[in-house]
Amino acid sequence: MSMTTPSATLDDIEKLGLAKENINNMSKIIQILSPLLPPELTTTQQFNLAFYYRLLAYLTAACNATHYWLWSPSRDLLRTCFEMVVKGLFFIAYPEEAEKVKKRLEAGDEKAFDYSITRTLLPKLYKKEKKVDHEKFYKAICPYSHADIQGAILNFKDNAKERQDCVGIICALEYASIILLRDSFTVFINPQLDEEMEKVVQRLQKCILMAPDFKPDDLRA
Repeated sequence: MSMTTPSATLDDIEKLGLAKENINNMSKIIQILSPLLPPELTTTQQFNLAFYYRLLAYLTAACNATHYWLWSPSRDLLRTCFEMVVKGLFFIAYPEEAEKVKKRLEAGDEKAFDYSITRTLLPKLYKKEKKVDHEKFYKAICPYSHADIQGAILNFKDNAKERQDCVGIICALEYASIILLRDSFTVFINPQLDEEMEKVVQRLQKCILMAPDFKPDDLRA
């Protein structure tokens, strides 16, 4: 499963429609996967399955916000999506951390999932160049996701560049969501599932304008 150079033949409205279609296909993927899963999942799998369902909801909402030219709300949602993907990939690479979070949750710790994306998670997942790529991607989402005047001004930018950016980020995070699901449940993916995932990836090749390499490096050694 790999990405190639994105196509420039689709306009942003078509890409947004494709992004919405991809979410429907991502829902189909989880419908195929669910009956194949055992009654008992690992803690990492439990967390990442919950993340995936939430990603579907947030990506749908981001598509709708972008459709109505609401750039700031769209990026609020996309920032949360990015953080869920990174946390999920972190739990795959460090399953013992998922166990720690579970124990903290069971003890009533409401901040059990609080990790610094830039200071803690990205350095543990990616080597220098890839880490910088992820930091740039995160920075492109974050400036407008706070309750300040900068975020408010964004909603009055009625221009194609903002729409293009939002659509590109949505598609990149759809791709990242597929990686998260695939890497969480590799042993359960049958040929039908693999085919459905590949269909989503092929469609996304037409939409992604900017995306870091989400596949983590092996930094445990």
